Amino acid sequence: MRWARVALFMLACAALLGCAGARRPLQDDVSIQTHSHRKKPAVAYQGSAFLMGYYAGVSQALLEAKPAVLVPGRTITGGLSGGAWSLISAHLGYSGEQLLKMWADLFTSQKAKDLLQSAAAGGPGLVGHINTLAVRELAGKLPDNPQHTLNGCMRVAISQLDSTQLYTNNSASWIVDRWQDRADVQATLLATNYISCYSGPTVYTYFRNQPVIDGGYSSGFKQLCPGGRLRDCIKAASYYVGSEKANTTCDTTRCSSGCGSHDRTNIITTLYQNGPYVDRWKLFEVVQRCPPTLWSDGPPYASPDFVPQATATKLPDIYPGRYNDLPEWPPGSGRRLLACEWQNFAMVPPTDRITEWLNVTYQQGYADAQAWVRSKWG
Repeated sequence: MRWARVALFMLACAALLGCAGARRPLQDDVSIQTHSHRKKPAVAYQGSAFLMGYYAGVSQALLEAKPAVLVPGRTITGGLSGGAWSLISAHLGYSGEQLLKMWADLFTSQKAKDLLQSAAAGGPGLVGHINTLAVRELAGKLPDNPQHTLNGCMRVAISQLDSTQLYTNNSASWIVDRWQDRADVQATLLATNYISCYSGPTVYTYFRNQPVIDGGYSSGFKQLCPGGRLRDCIKAASYYVGSEKANTTCDTTRCSSGCGSHDRTNIITTLYQNGPYVDRWKLFEVVQRCPPTLWSDGPPYASPDFVPQATATKLPDIYPGRYNDLPEWPPGSGRRLLACEWQNFAMVPPTDRITEWLNVTYQQGYADAQAWVRSKWG
């Protein structure tokens, strides 16, 4: 009987601690759906690129709501790329205003200024160095044991690649919801936002010895929300722009780099069983194929399609253009952004006015989320 009690105690500890001593599986067996606070609505953010200020504003409004929509350490959340950074920050005690300052500090640091100055001389600028800057910022922001707060209430999407292929298409949706330590959390953040040849100098990066890229290439709200239950999940999107209050006309003069994006519709939820030896992967042959112009002769492609943040029948709850007009840019100009301009700035922001841009996107997210709280939460 005594040993039976000991065995039961050990099993309980393993469940609580995430079996830290065991070999980490690719897809965690512990489902976040069993979390004790599952009756409260979940919150999910998709990707942002340089619209990250938007989610900082959304978080601030959801934290301030009465009662709070987003409760650090309790609300079940799911995010990818910039959305994951925002929600993890909220769980770790950072307000939206503090997160905004973190982004501003990152992009106005001396390292960032040096990179931007190199761009003026024909260099790559921030391209290929985003994660280098992020590591510097994370060094002083992550607590010693963030996993104790995040395990059981956070889901992060990463796109796992097939090592037997020479391309980055058809990545698998990898939902990570348990971590062993601080380094594991940091690695997750650097993986979920990895855009080929943009976030770093290679086509893909590594997470838990697997080839991975940005979570937006394989996952949408259906994967981020616990159990795929969209109705029980408050969904915020920074890239999708609605026509209710915004001009969605595709103006190729004002939006010379394009309008919108191609959407991925086939979602792969079974992870690839890649071999343990990285240098034996077929995919390893293309890891250094940067910049993306080296892929311009056709397949394999460096930039696959993203999973859309909205469809005609499934819209997010909070997004630009639903409750409020898009902002003026430059501020005070009287000229409101078109939807395609807002989306273009996601990848090509006004780096000479980056702090202003972050503030503008923050205010947009804050106003949009406040409007949603007034209409749906109060």
